[in-house]
Amino acid sequence: IDVSRYVTVDELQLQLEFVTPAFLGGADQNAELRSASFKGMLRYWWRVLYGAKYGTDIYKEEGDRFGTTDNKHSKASVVSIQLIAPHIESQNSGFTGKLITVSHEGKSFPINILDYLAYGKYDYQKGAGNVYHSSHITNGSTFTLLVRSPKLYSEEVFQSVLALINFGSIGSRSRNGFGSMRIISSNQKINLEPTKWFISHAPIQYSSLSNESKLFITKQSFVSWEDALSEIGIIYKNARTSLEEKHHFERRGLISRPIEVKGEY
Repeated sequence: IDVSRYVTVDELQLQLEFVTPAFLGGADQNAELRSASFKGMLRYWWRVLYGAKYGTDIYKEEGDRFGTTDNKHSKASVVSIQLIAPHIESQNSGFTGKLITVSHEGKSFPINILDYLAYGKYDYQKGAGNVYHSSHITNGSTFTLLVRSPKLYSEEVFQSVLALINFGSIGSRSRNGFGSMRIISSNQKINLEPTKWFISHAPIQYSSLSNESKLFITKQSFVSWEDALSEIGIIYKNARTSLEEKHHFERRGLISRPIEVKGEY
């Protein structure tokens, strides 16, 4: 039995800060840091960066690194994640974002664009407005992420960690900008190295980088996360609603899924 991949282990320790609030927690809707959520997103970003490299062997390779519950080939993950969070704070209040005007049944009224991005995390109460039923980890909260990986896999695993932090987010509504993070410090000098990623030149069945992938970087800076995410939210909303008329939802999923419509399933 080759035990070298279990014995020779690399360790990446990052001190991180939430730049935007994170809807991260359990089924009780209470905010908490969960290593399982980070493990899930790490698997996703590994697949984005390297999945196409392994072709039909992707599920075996992913299982070798992150484990699998396949009844025939069940195995534990050789990549471990530990979270140390002495300064995590949470609350369930709303957010102050830019107001935009929308119309409904011939009437116009303002809505908070951040509520649009957090749709589903609150209930409307007459006289009180949108009342959040899910608490969130507040922006500015810091924690330590400790990732250990066999040296055989550590380059791919650590690049996937950096991709998650730089391009992704964690928790519910992460695709809408909530749960974004930044690195405060690291135990080793490590940088994103796109030359080590795998670029697919043909469509495949899961998220991956291709020669048609594009990264958009704004030249504008903002004084607060609310201003930055409000600007992104307005662009996002306009892009989705410009695809088709109101109350039609066939094409909006081309920009983002899922589509949540009140009263429809």
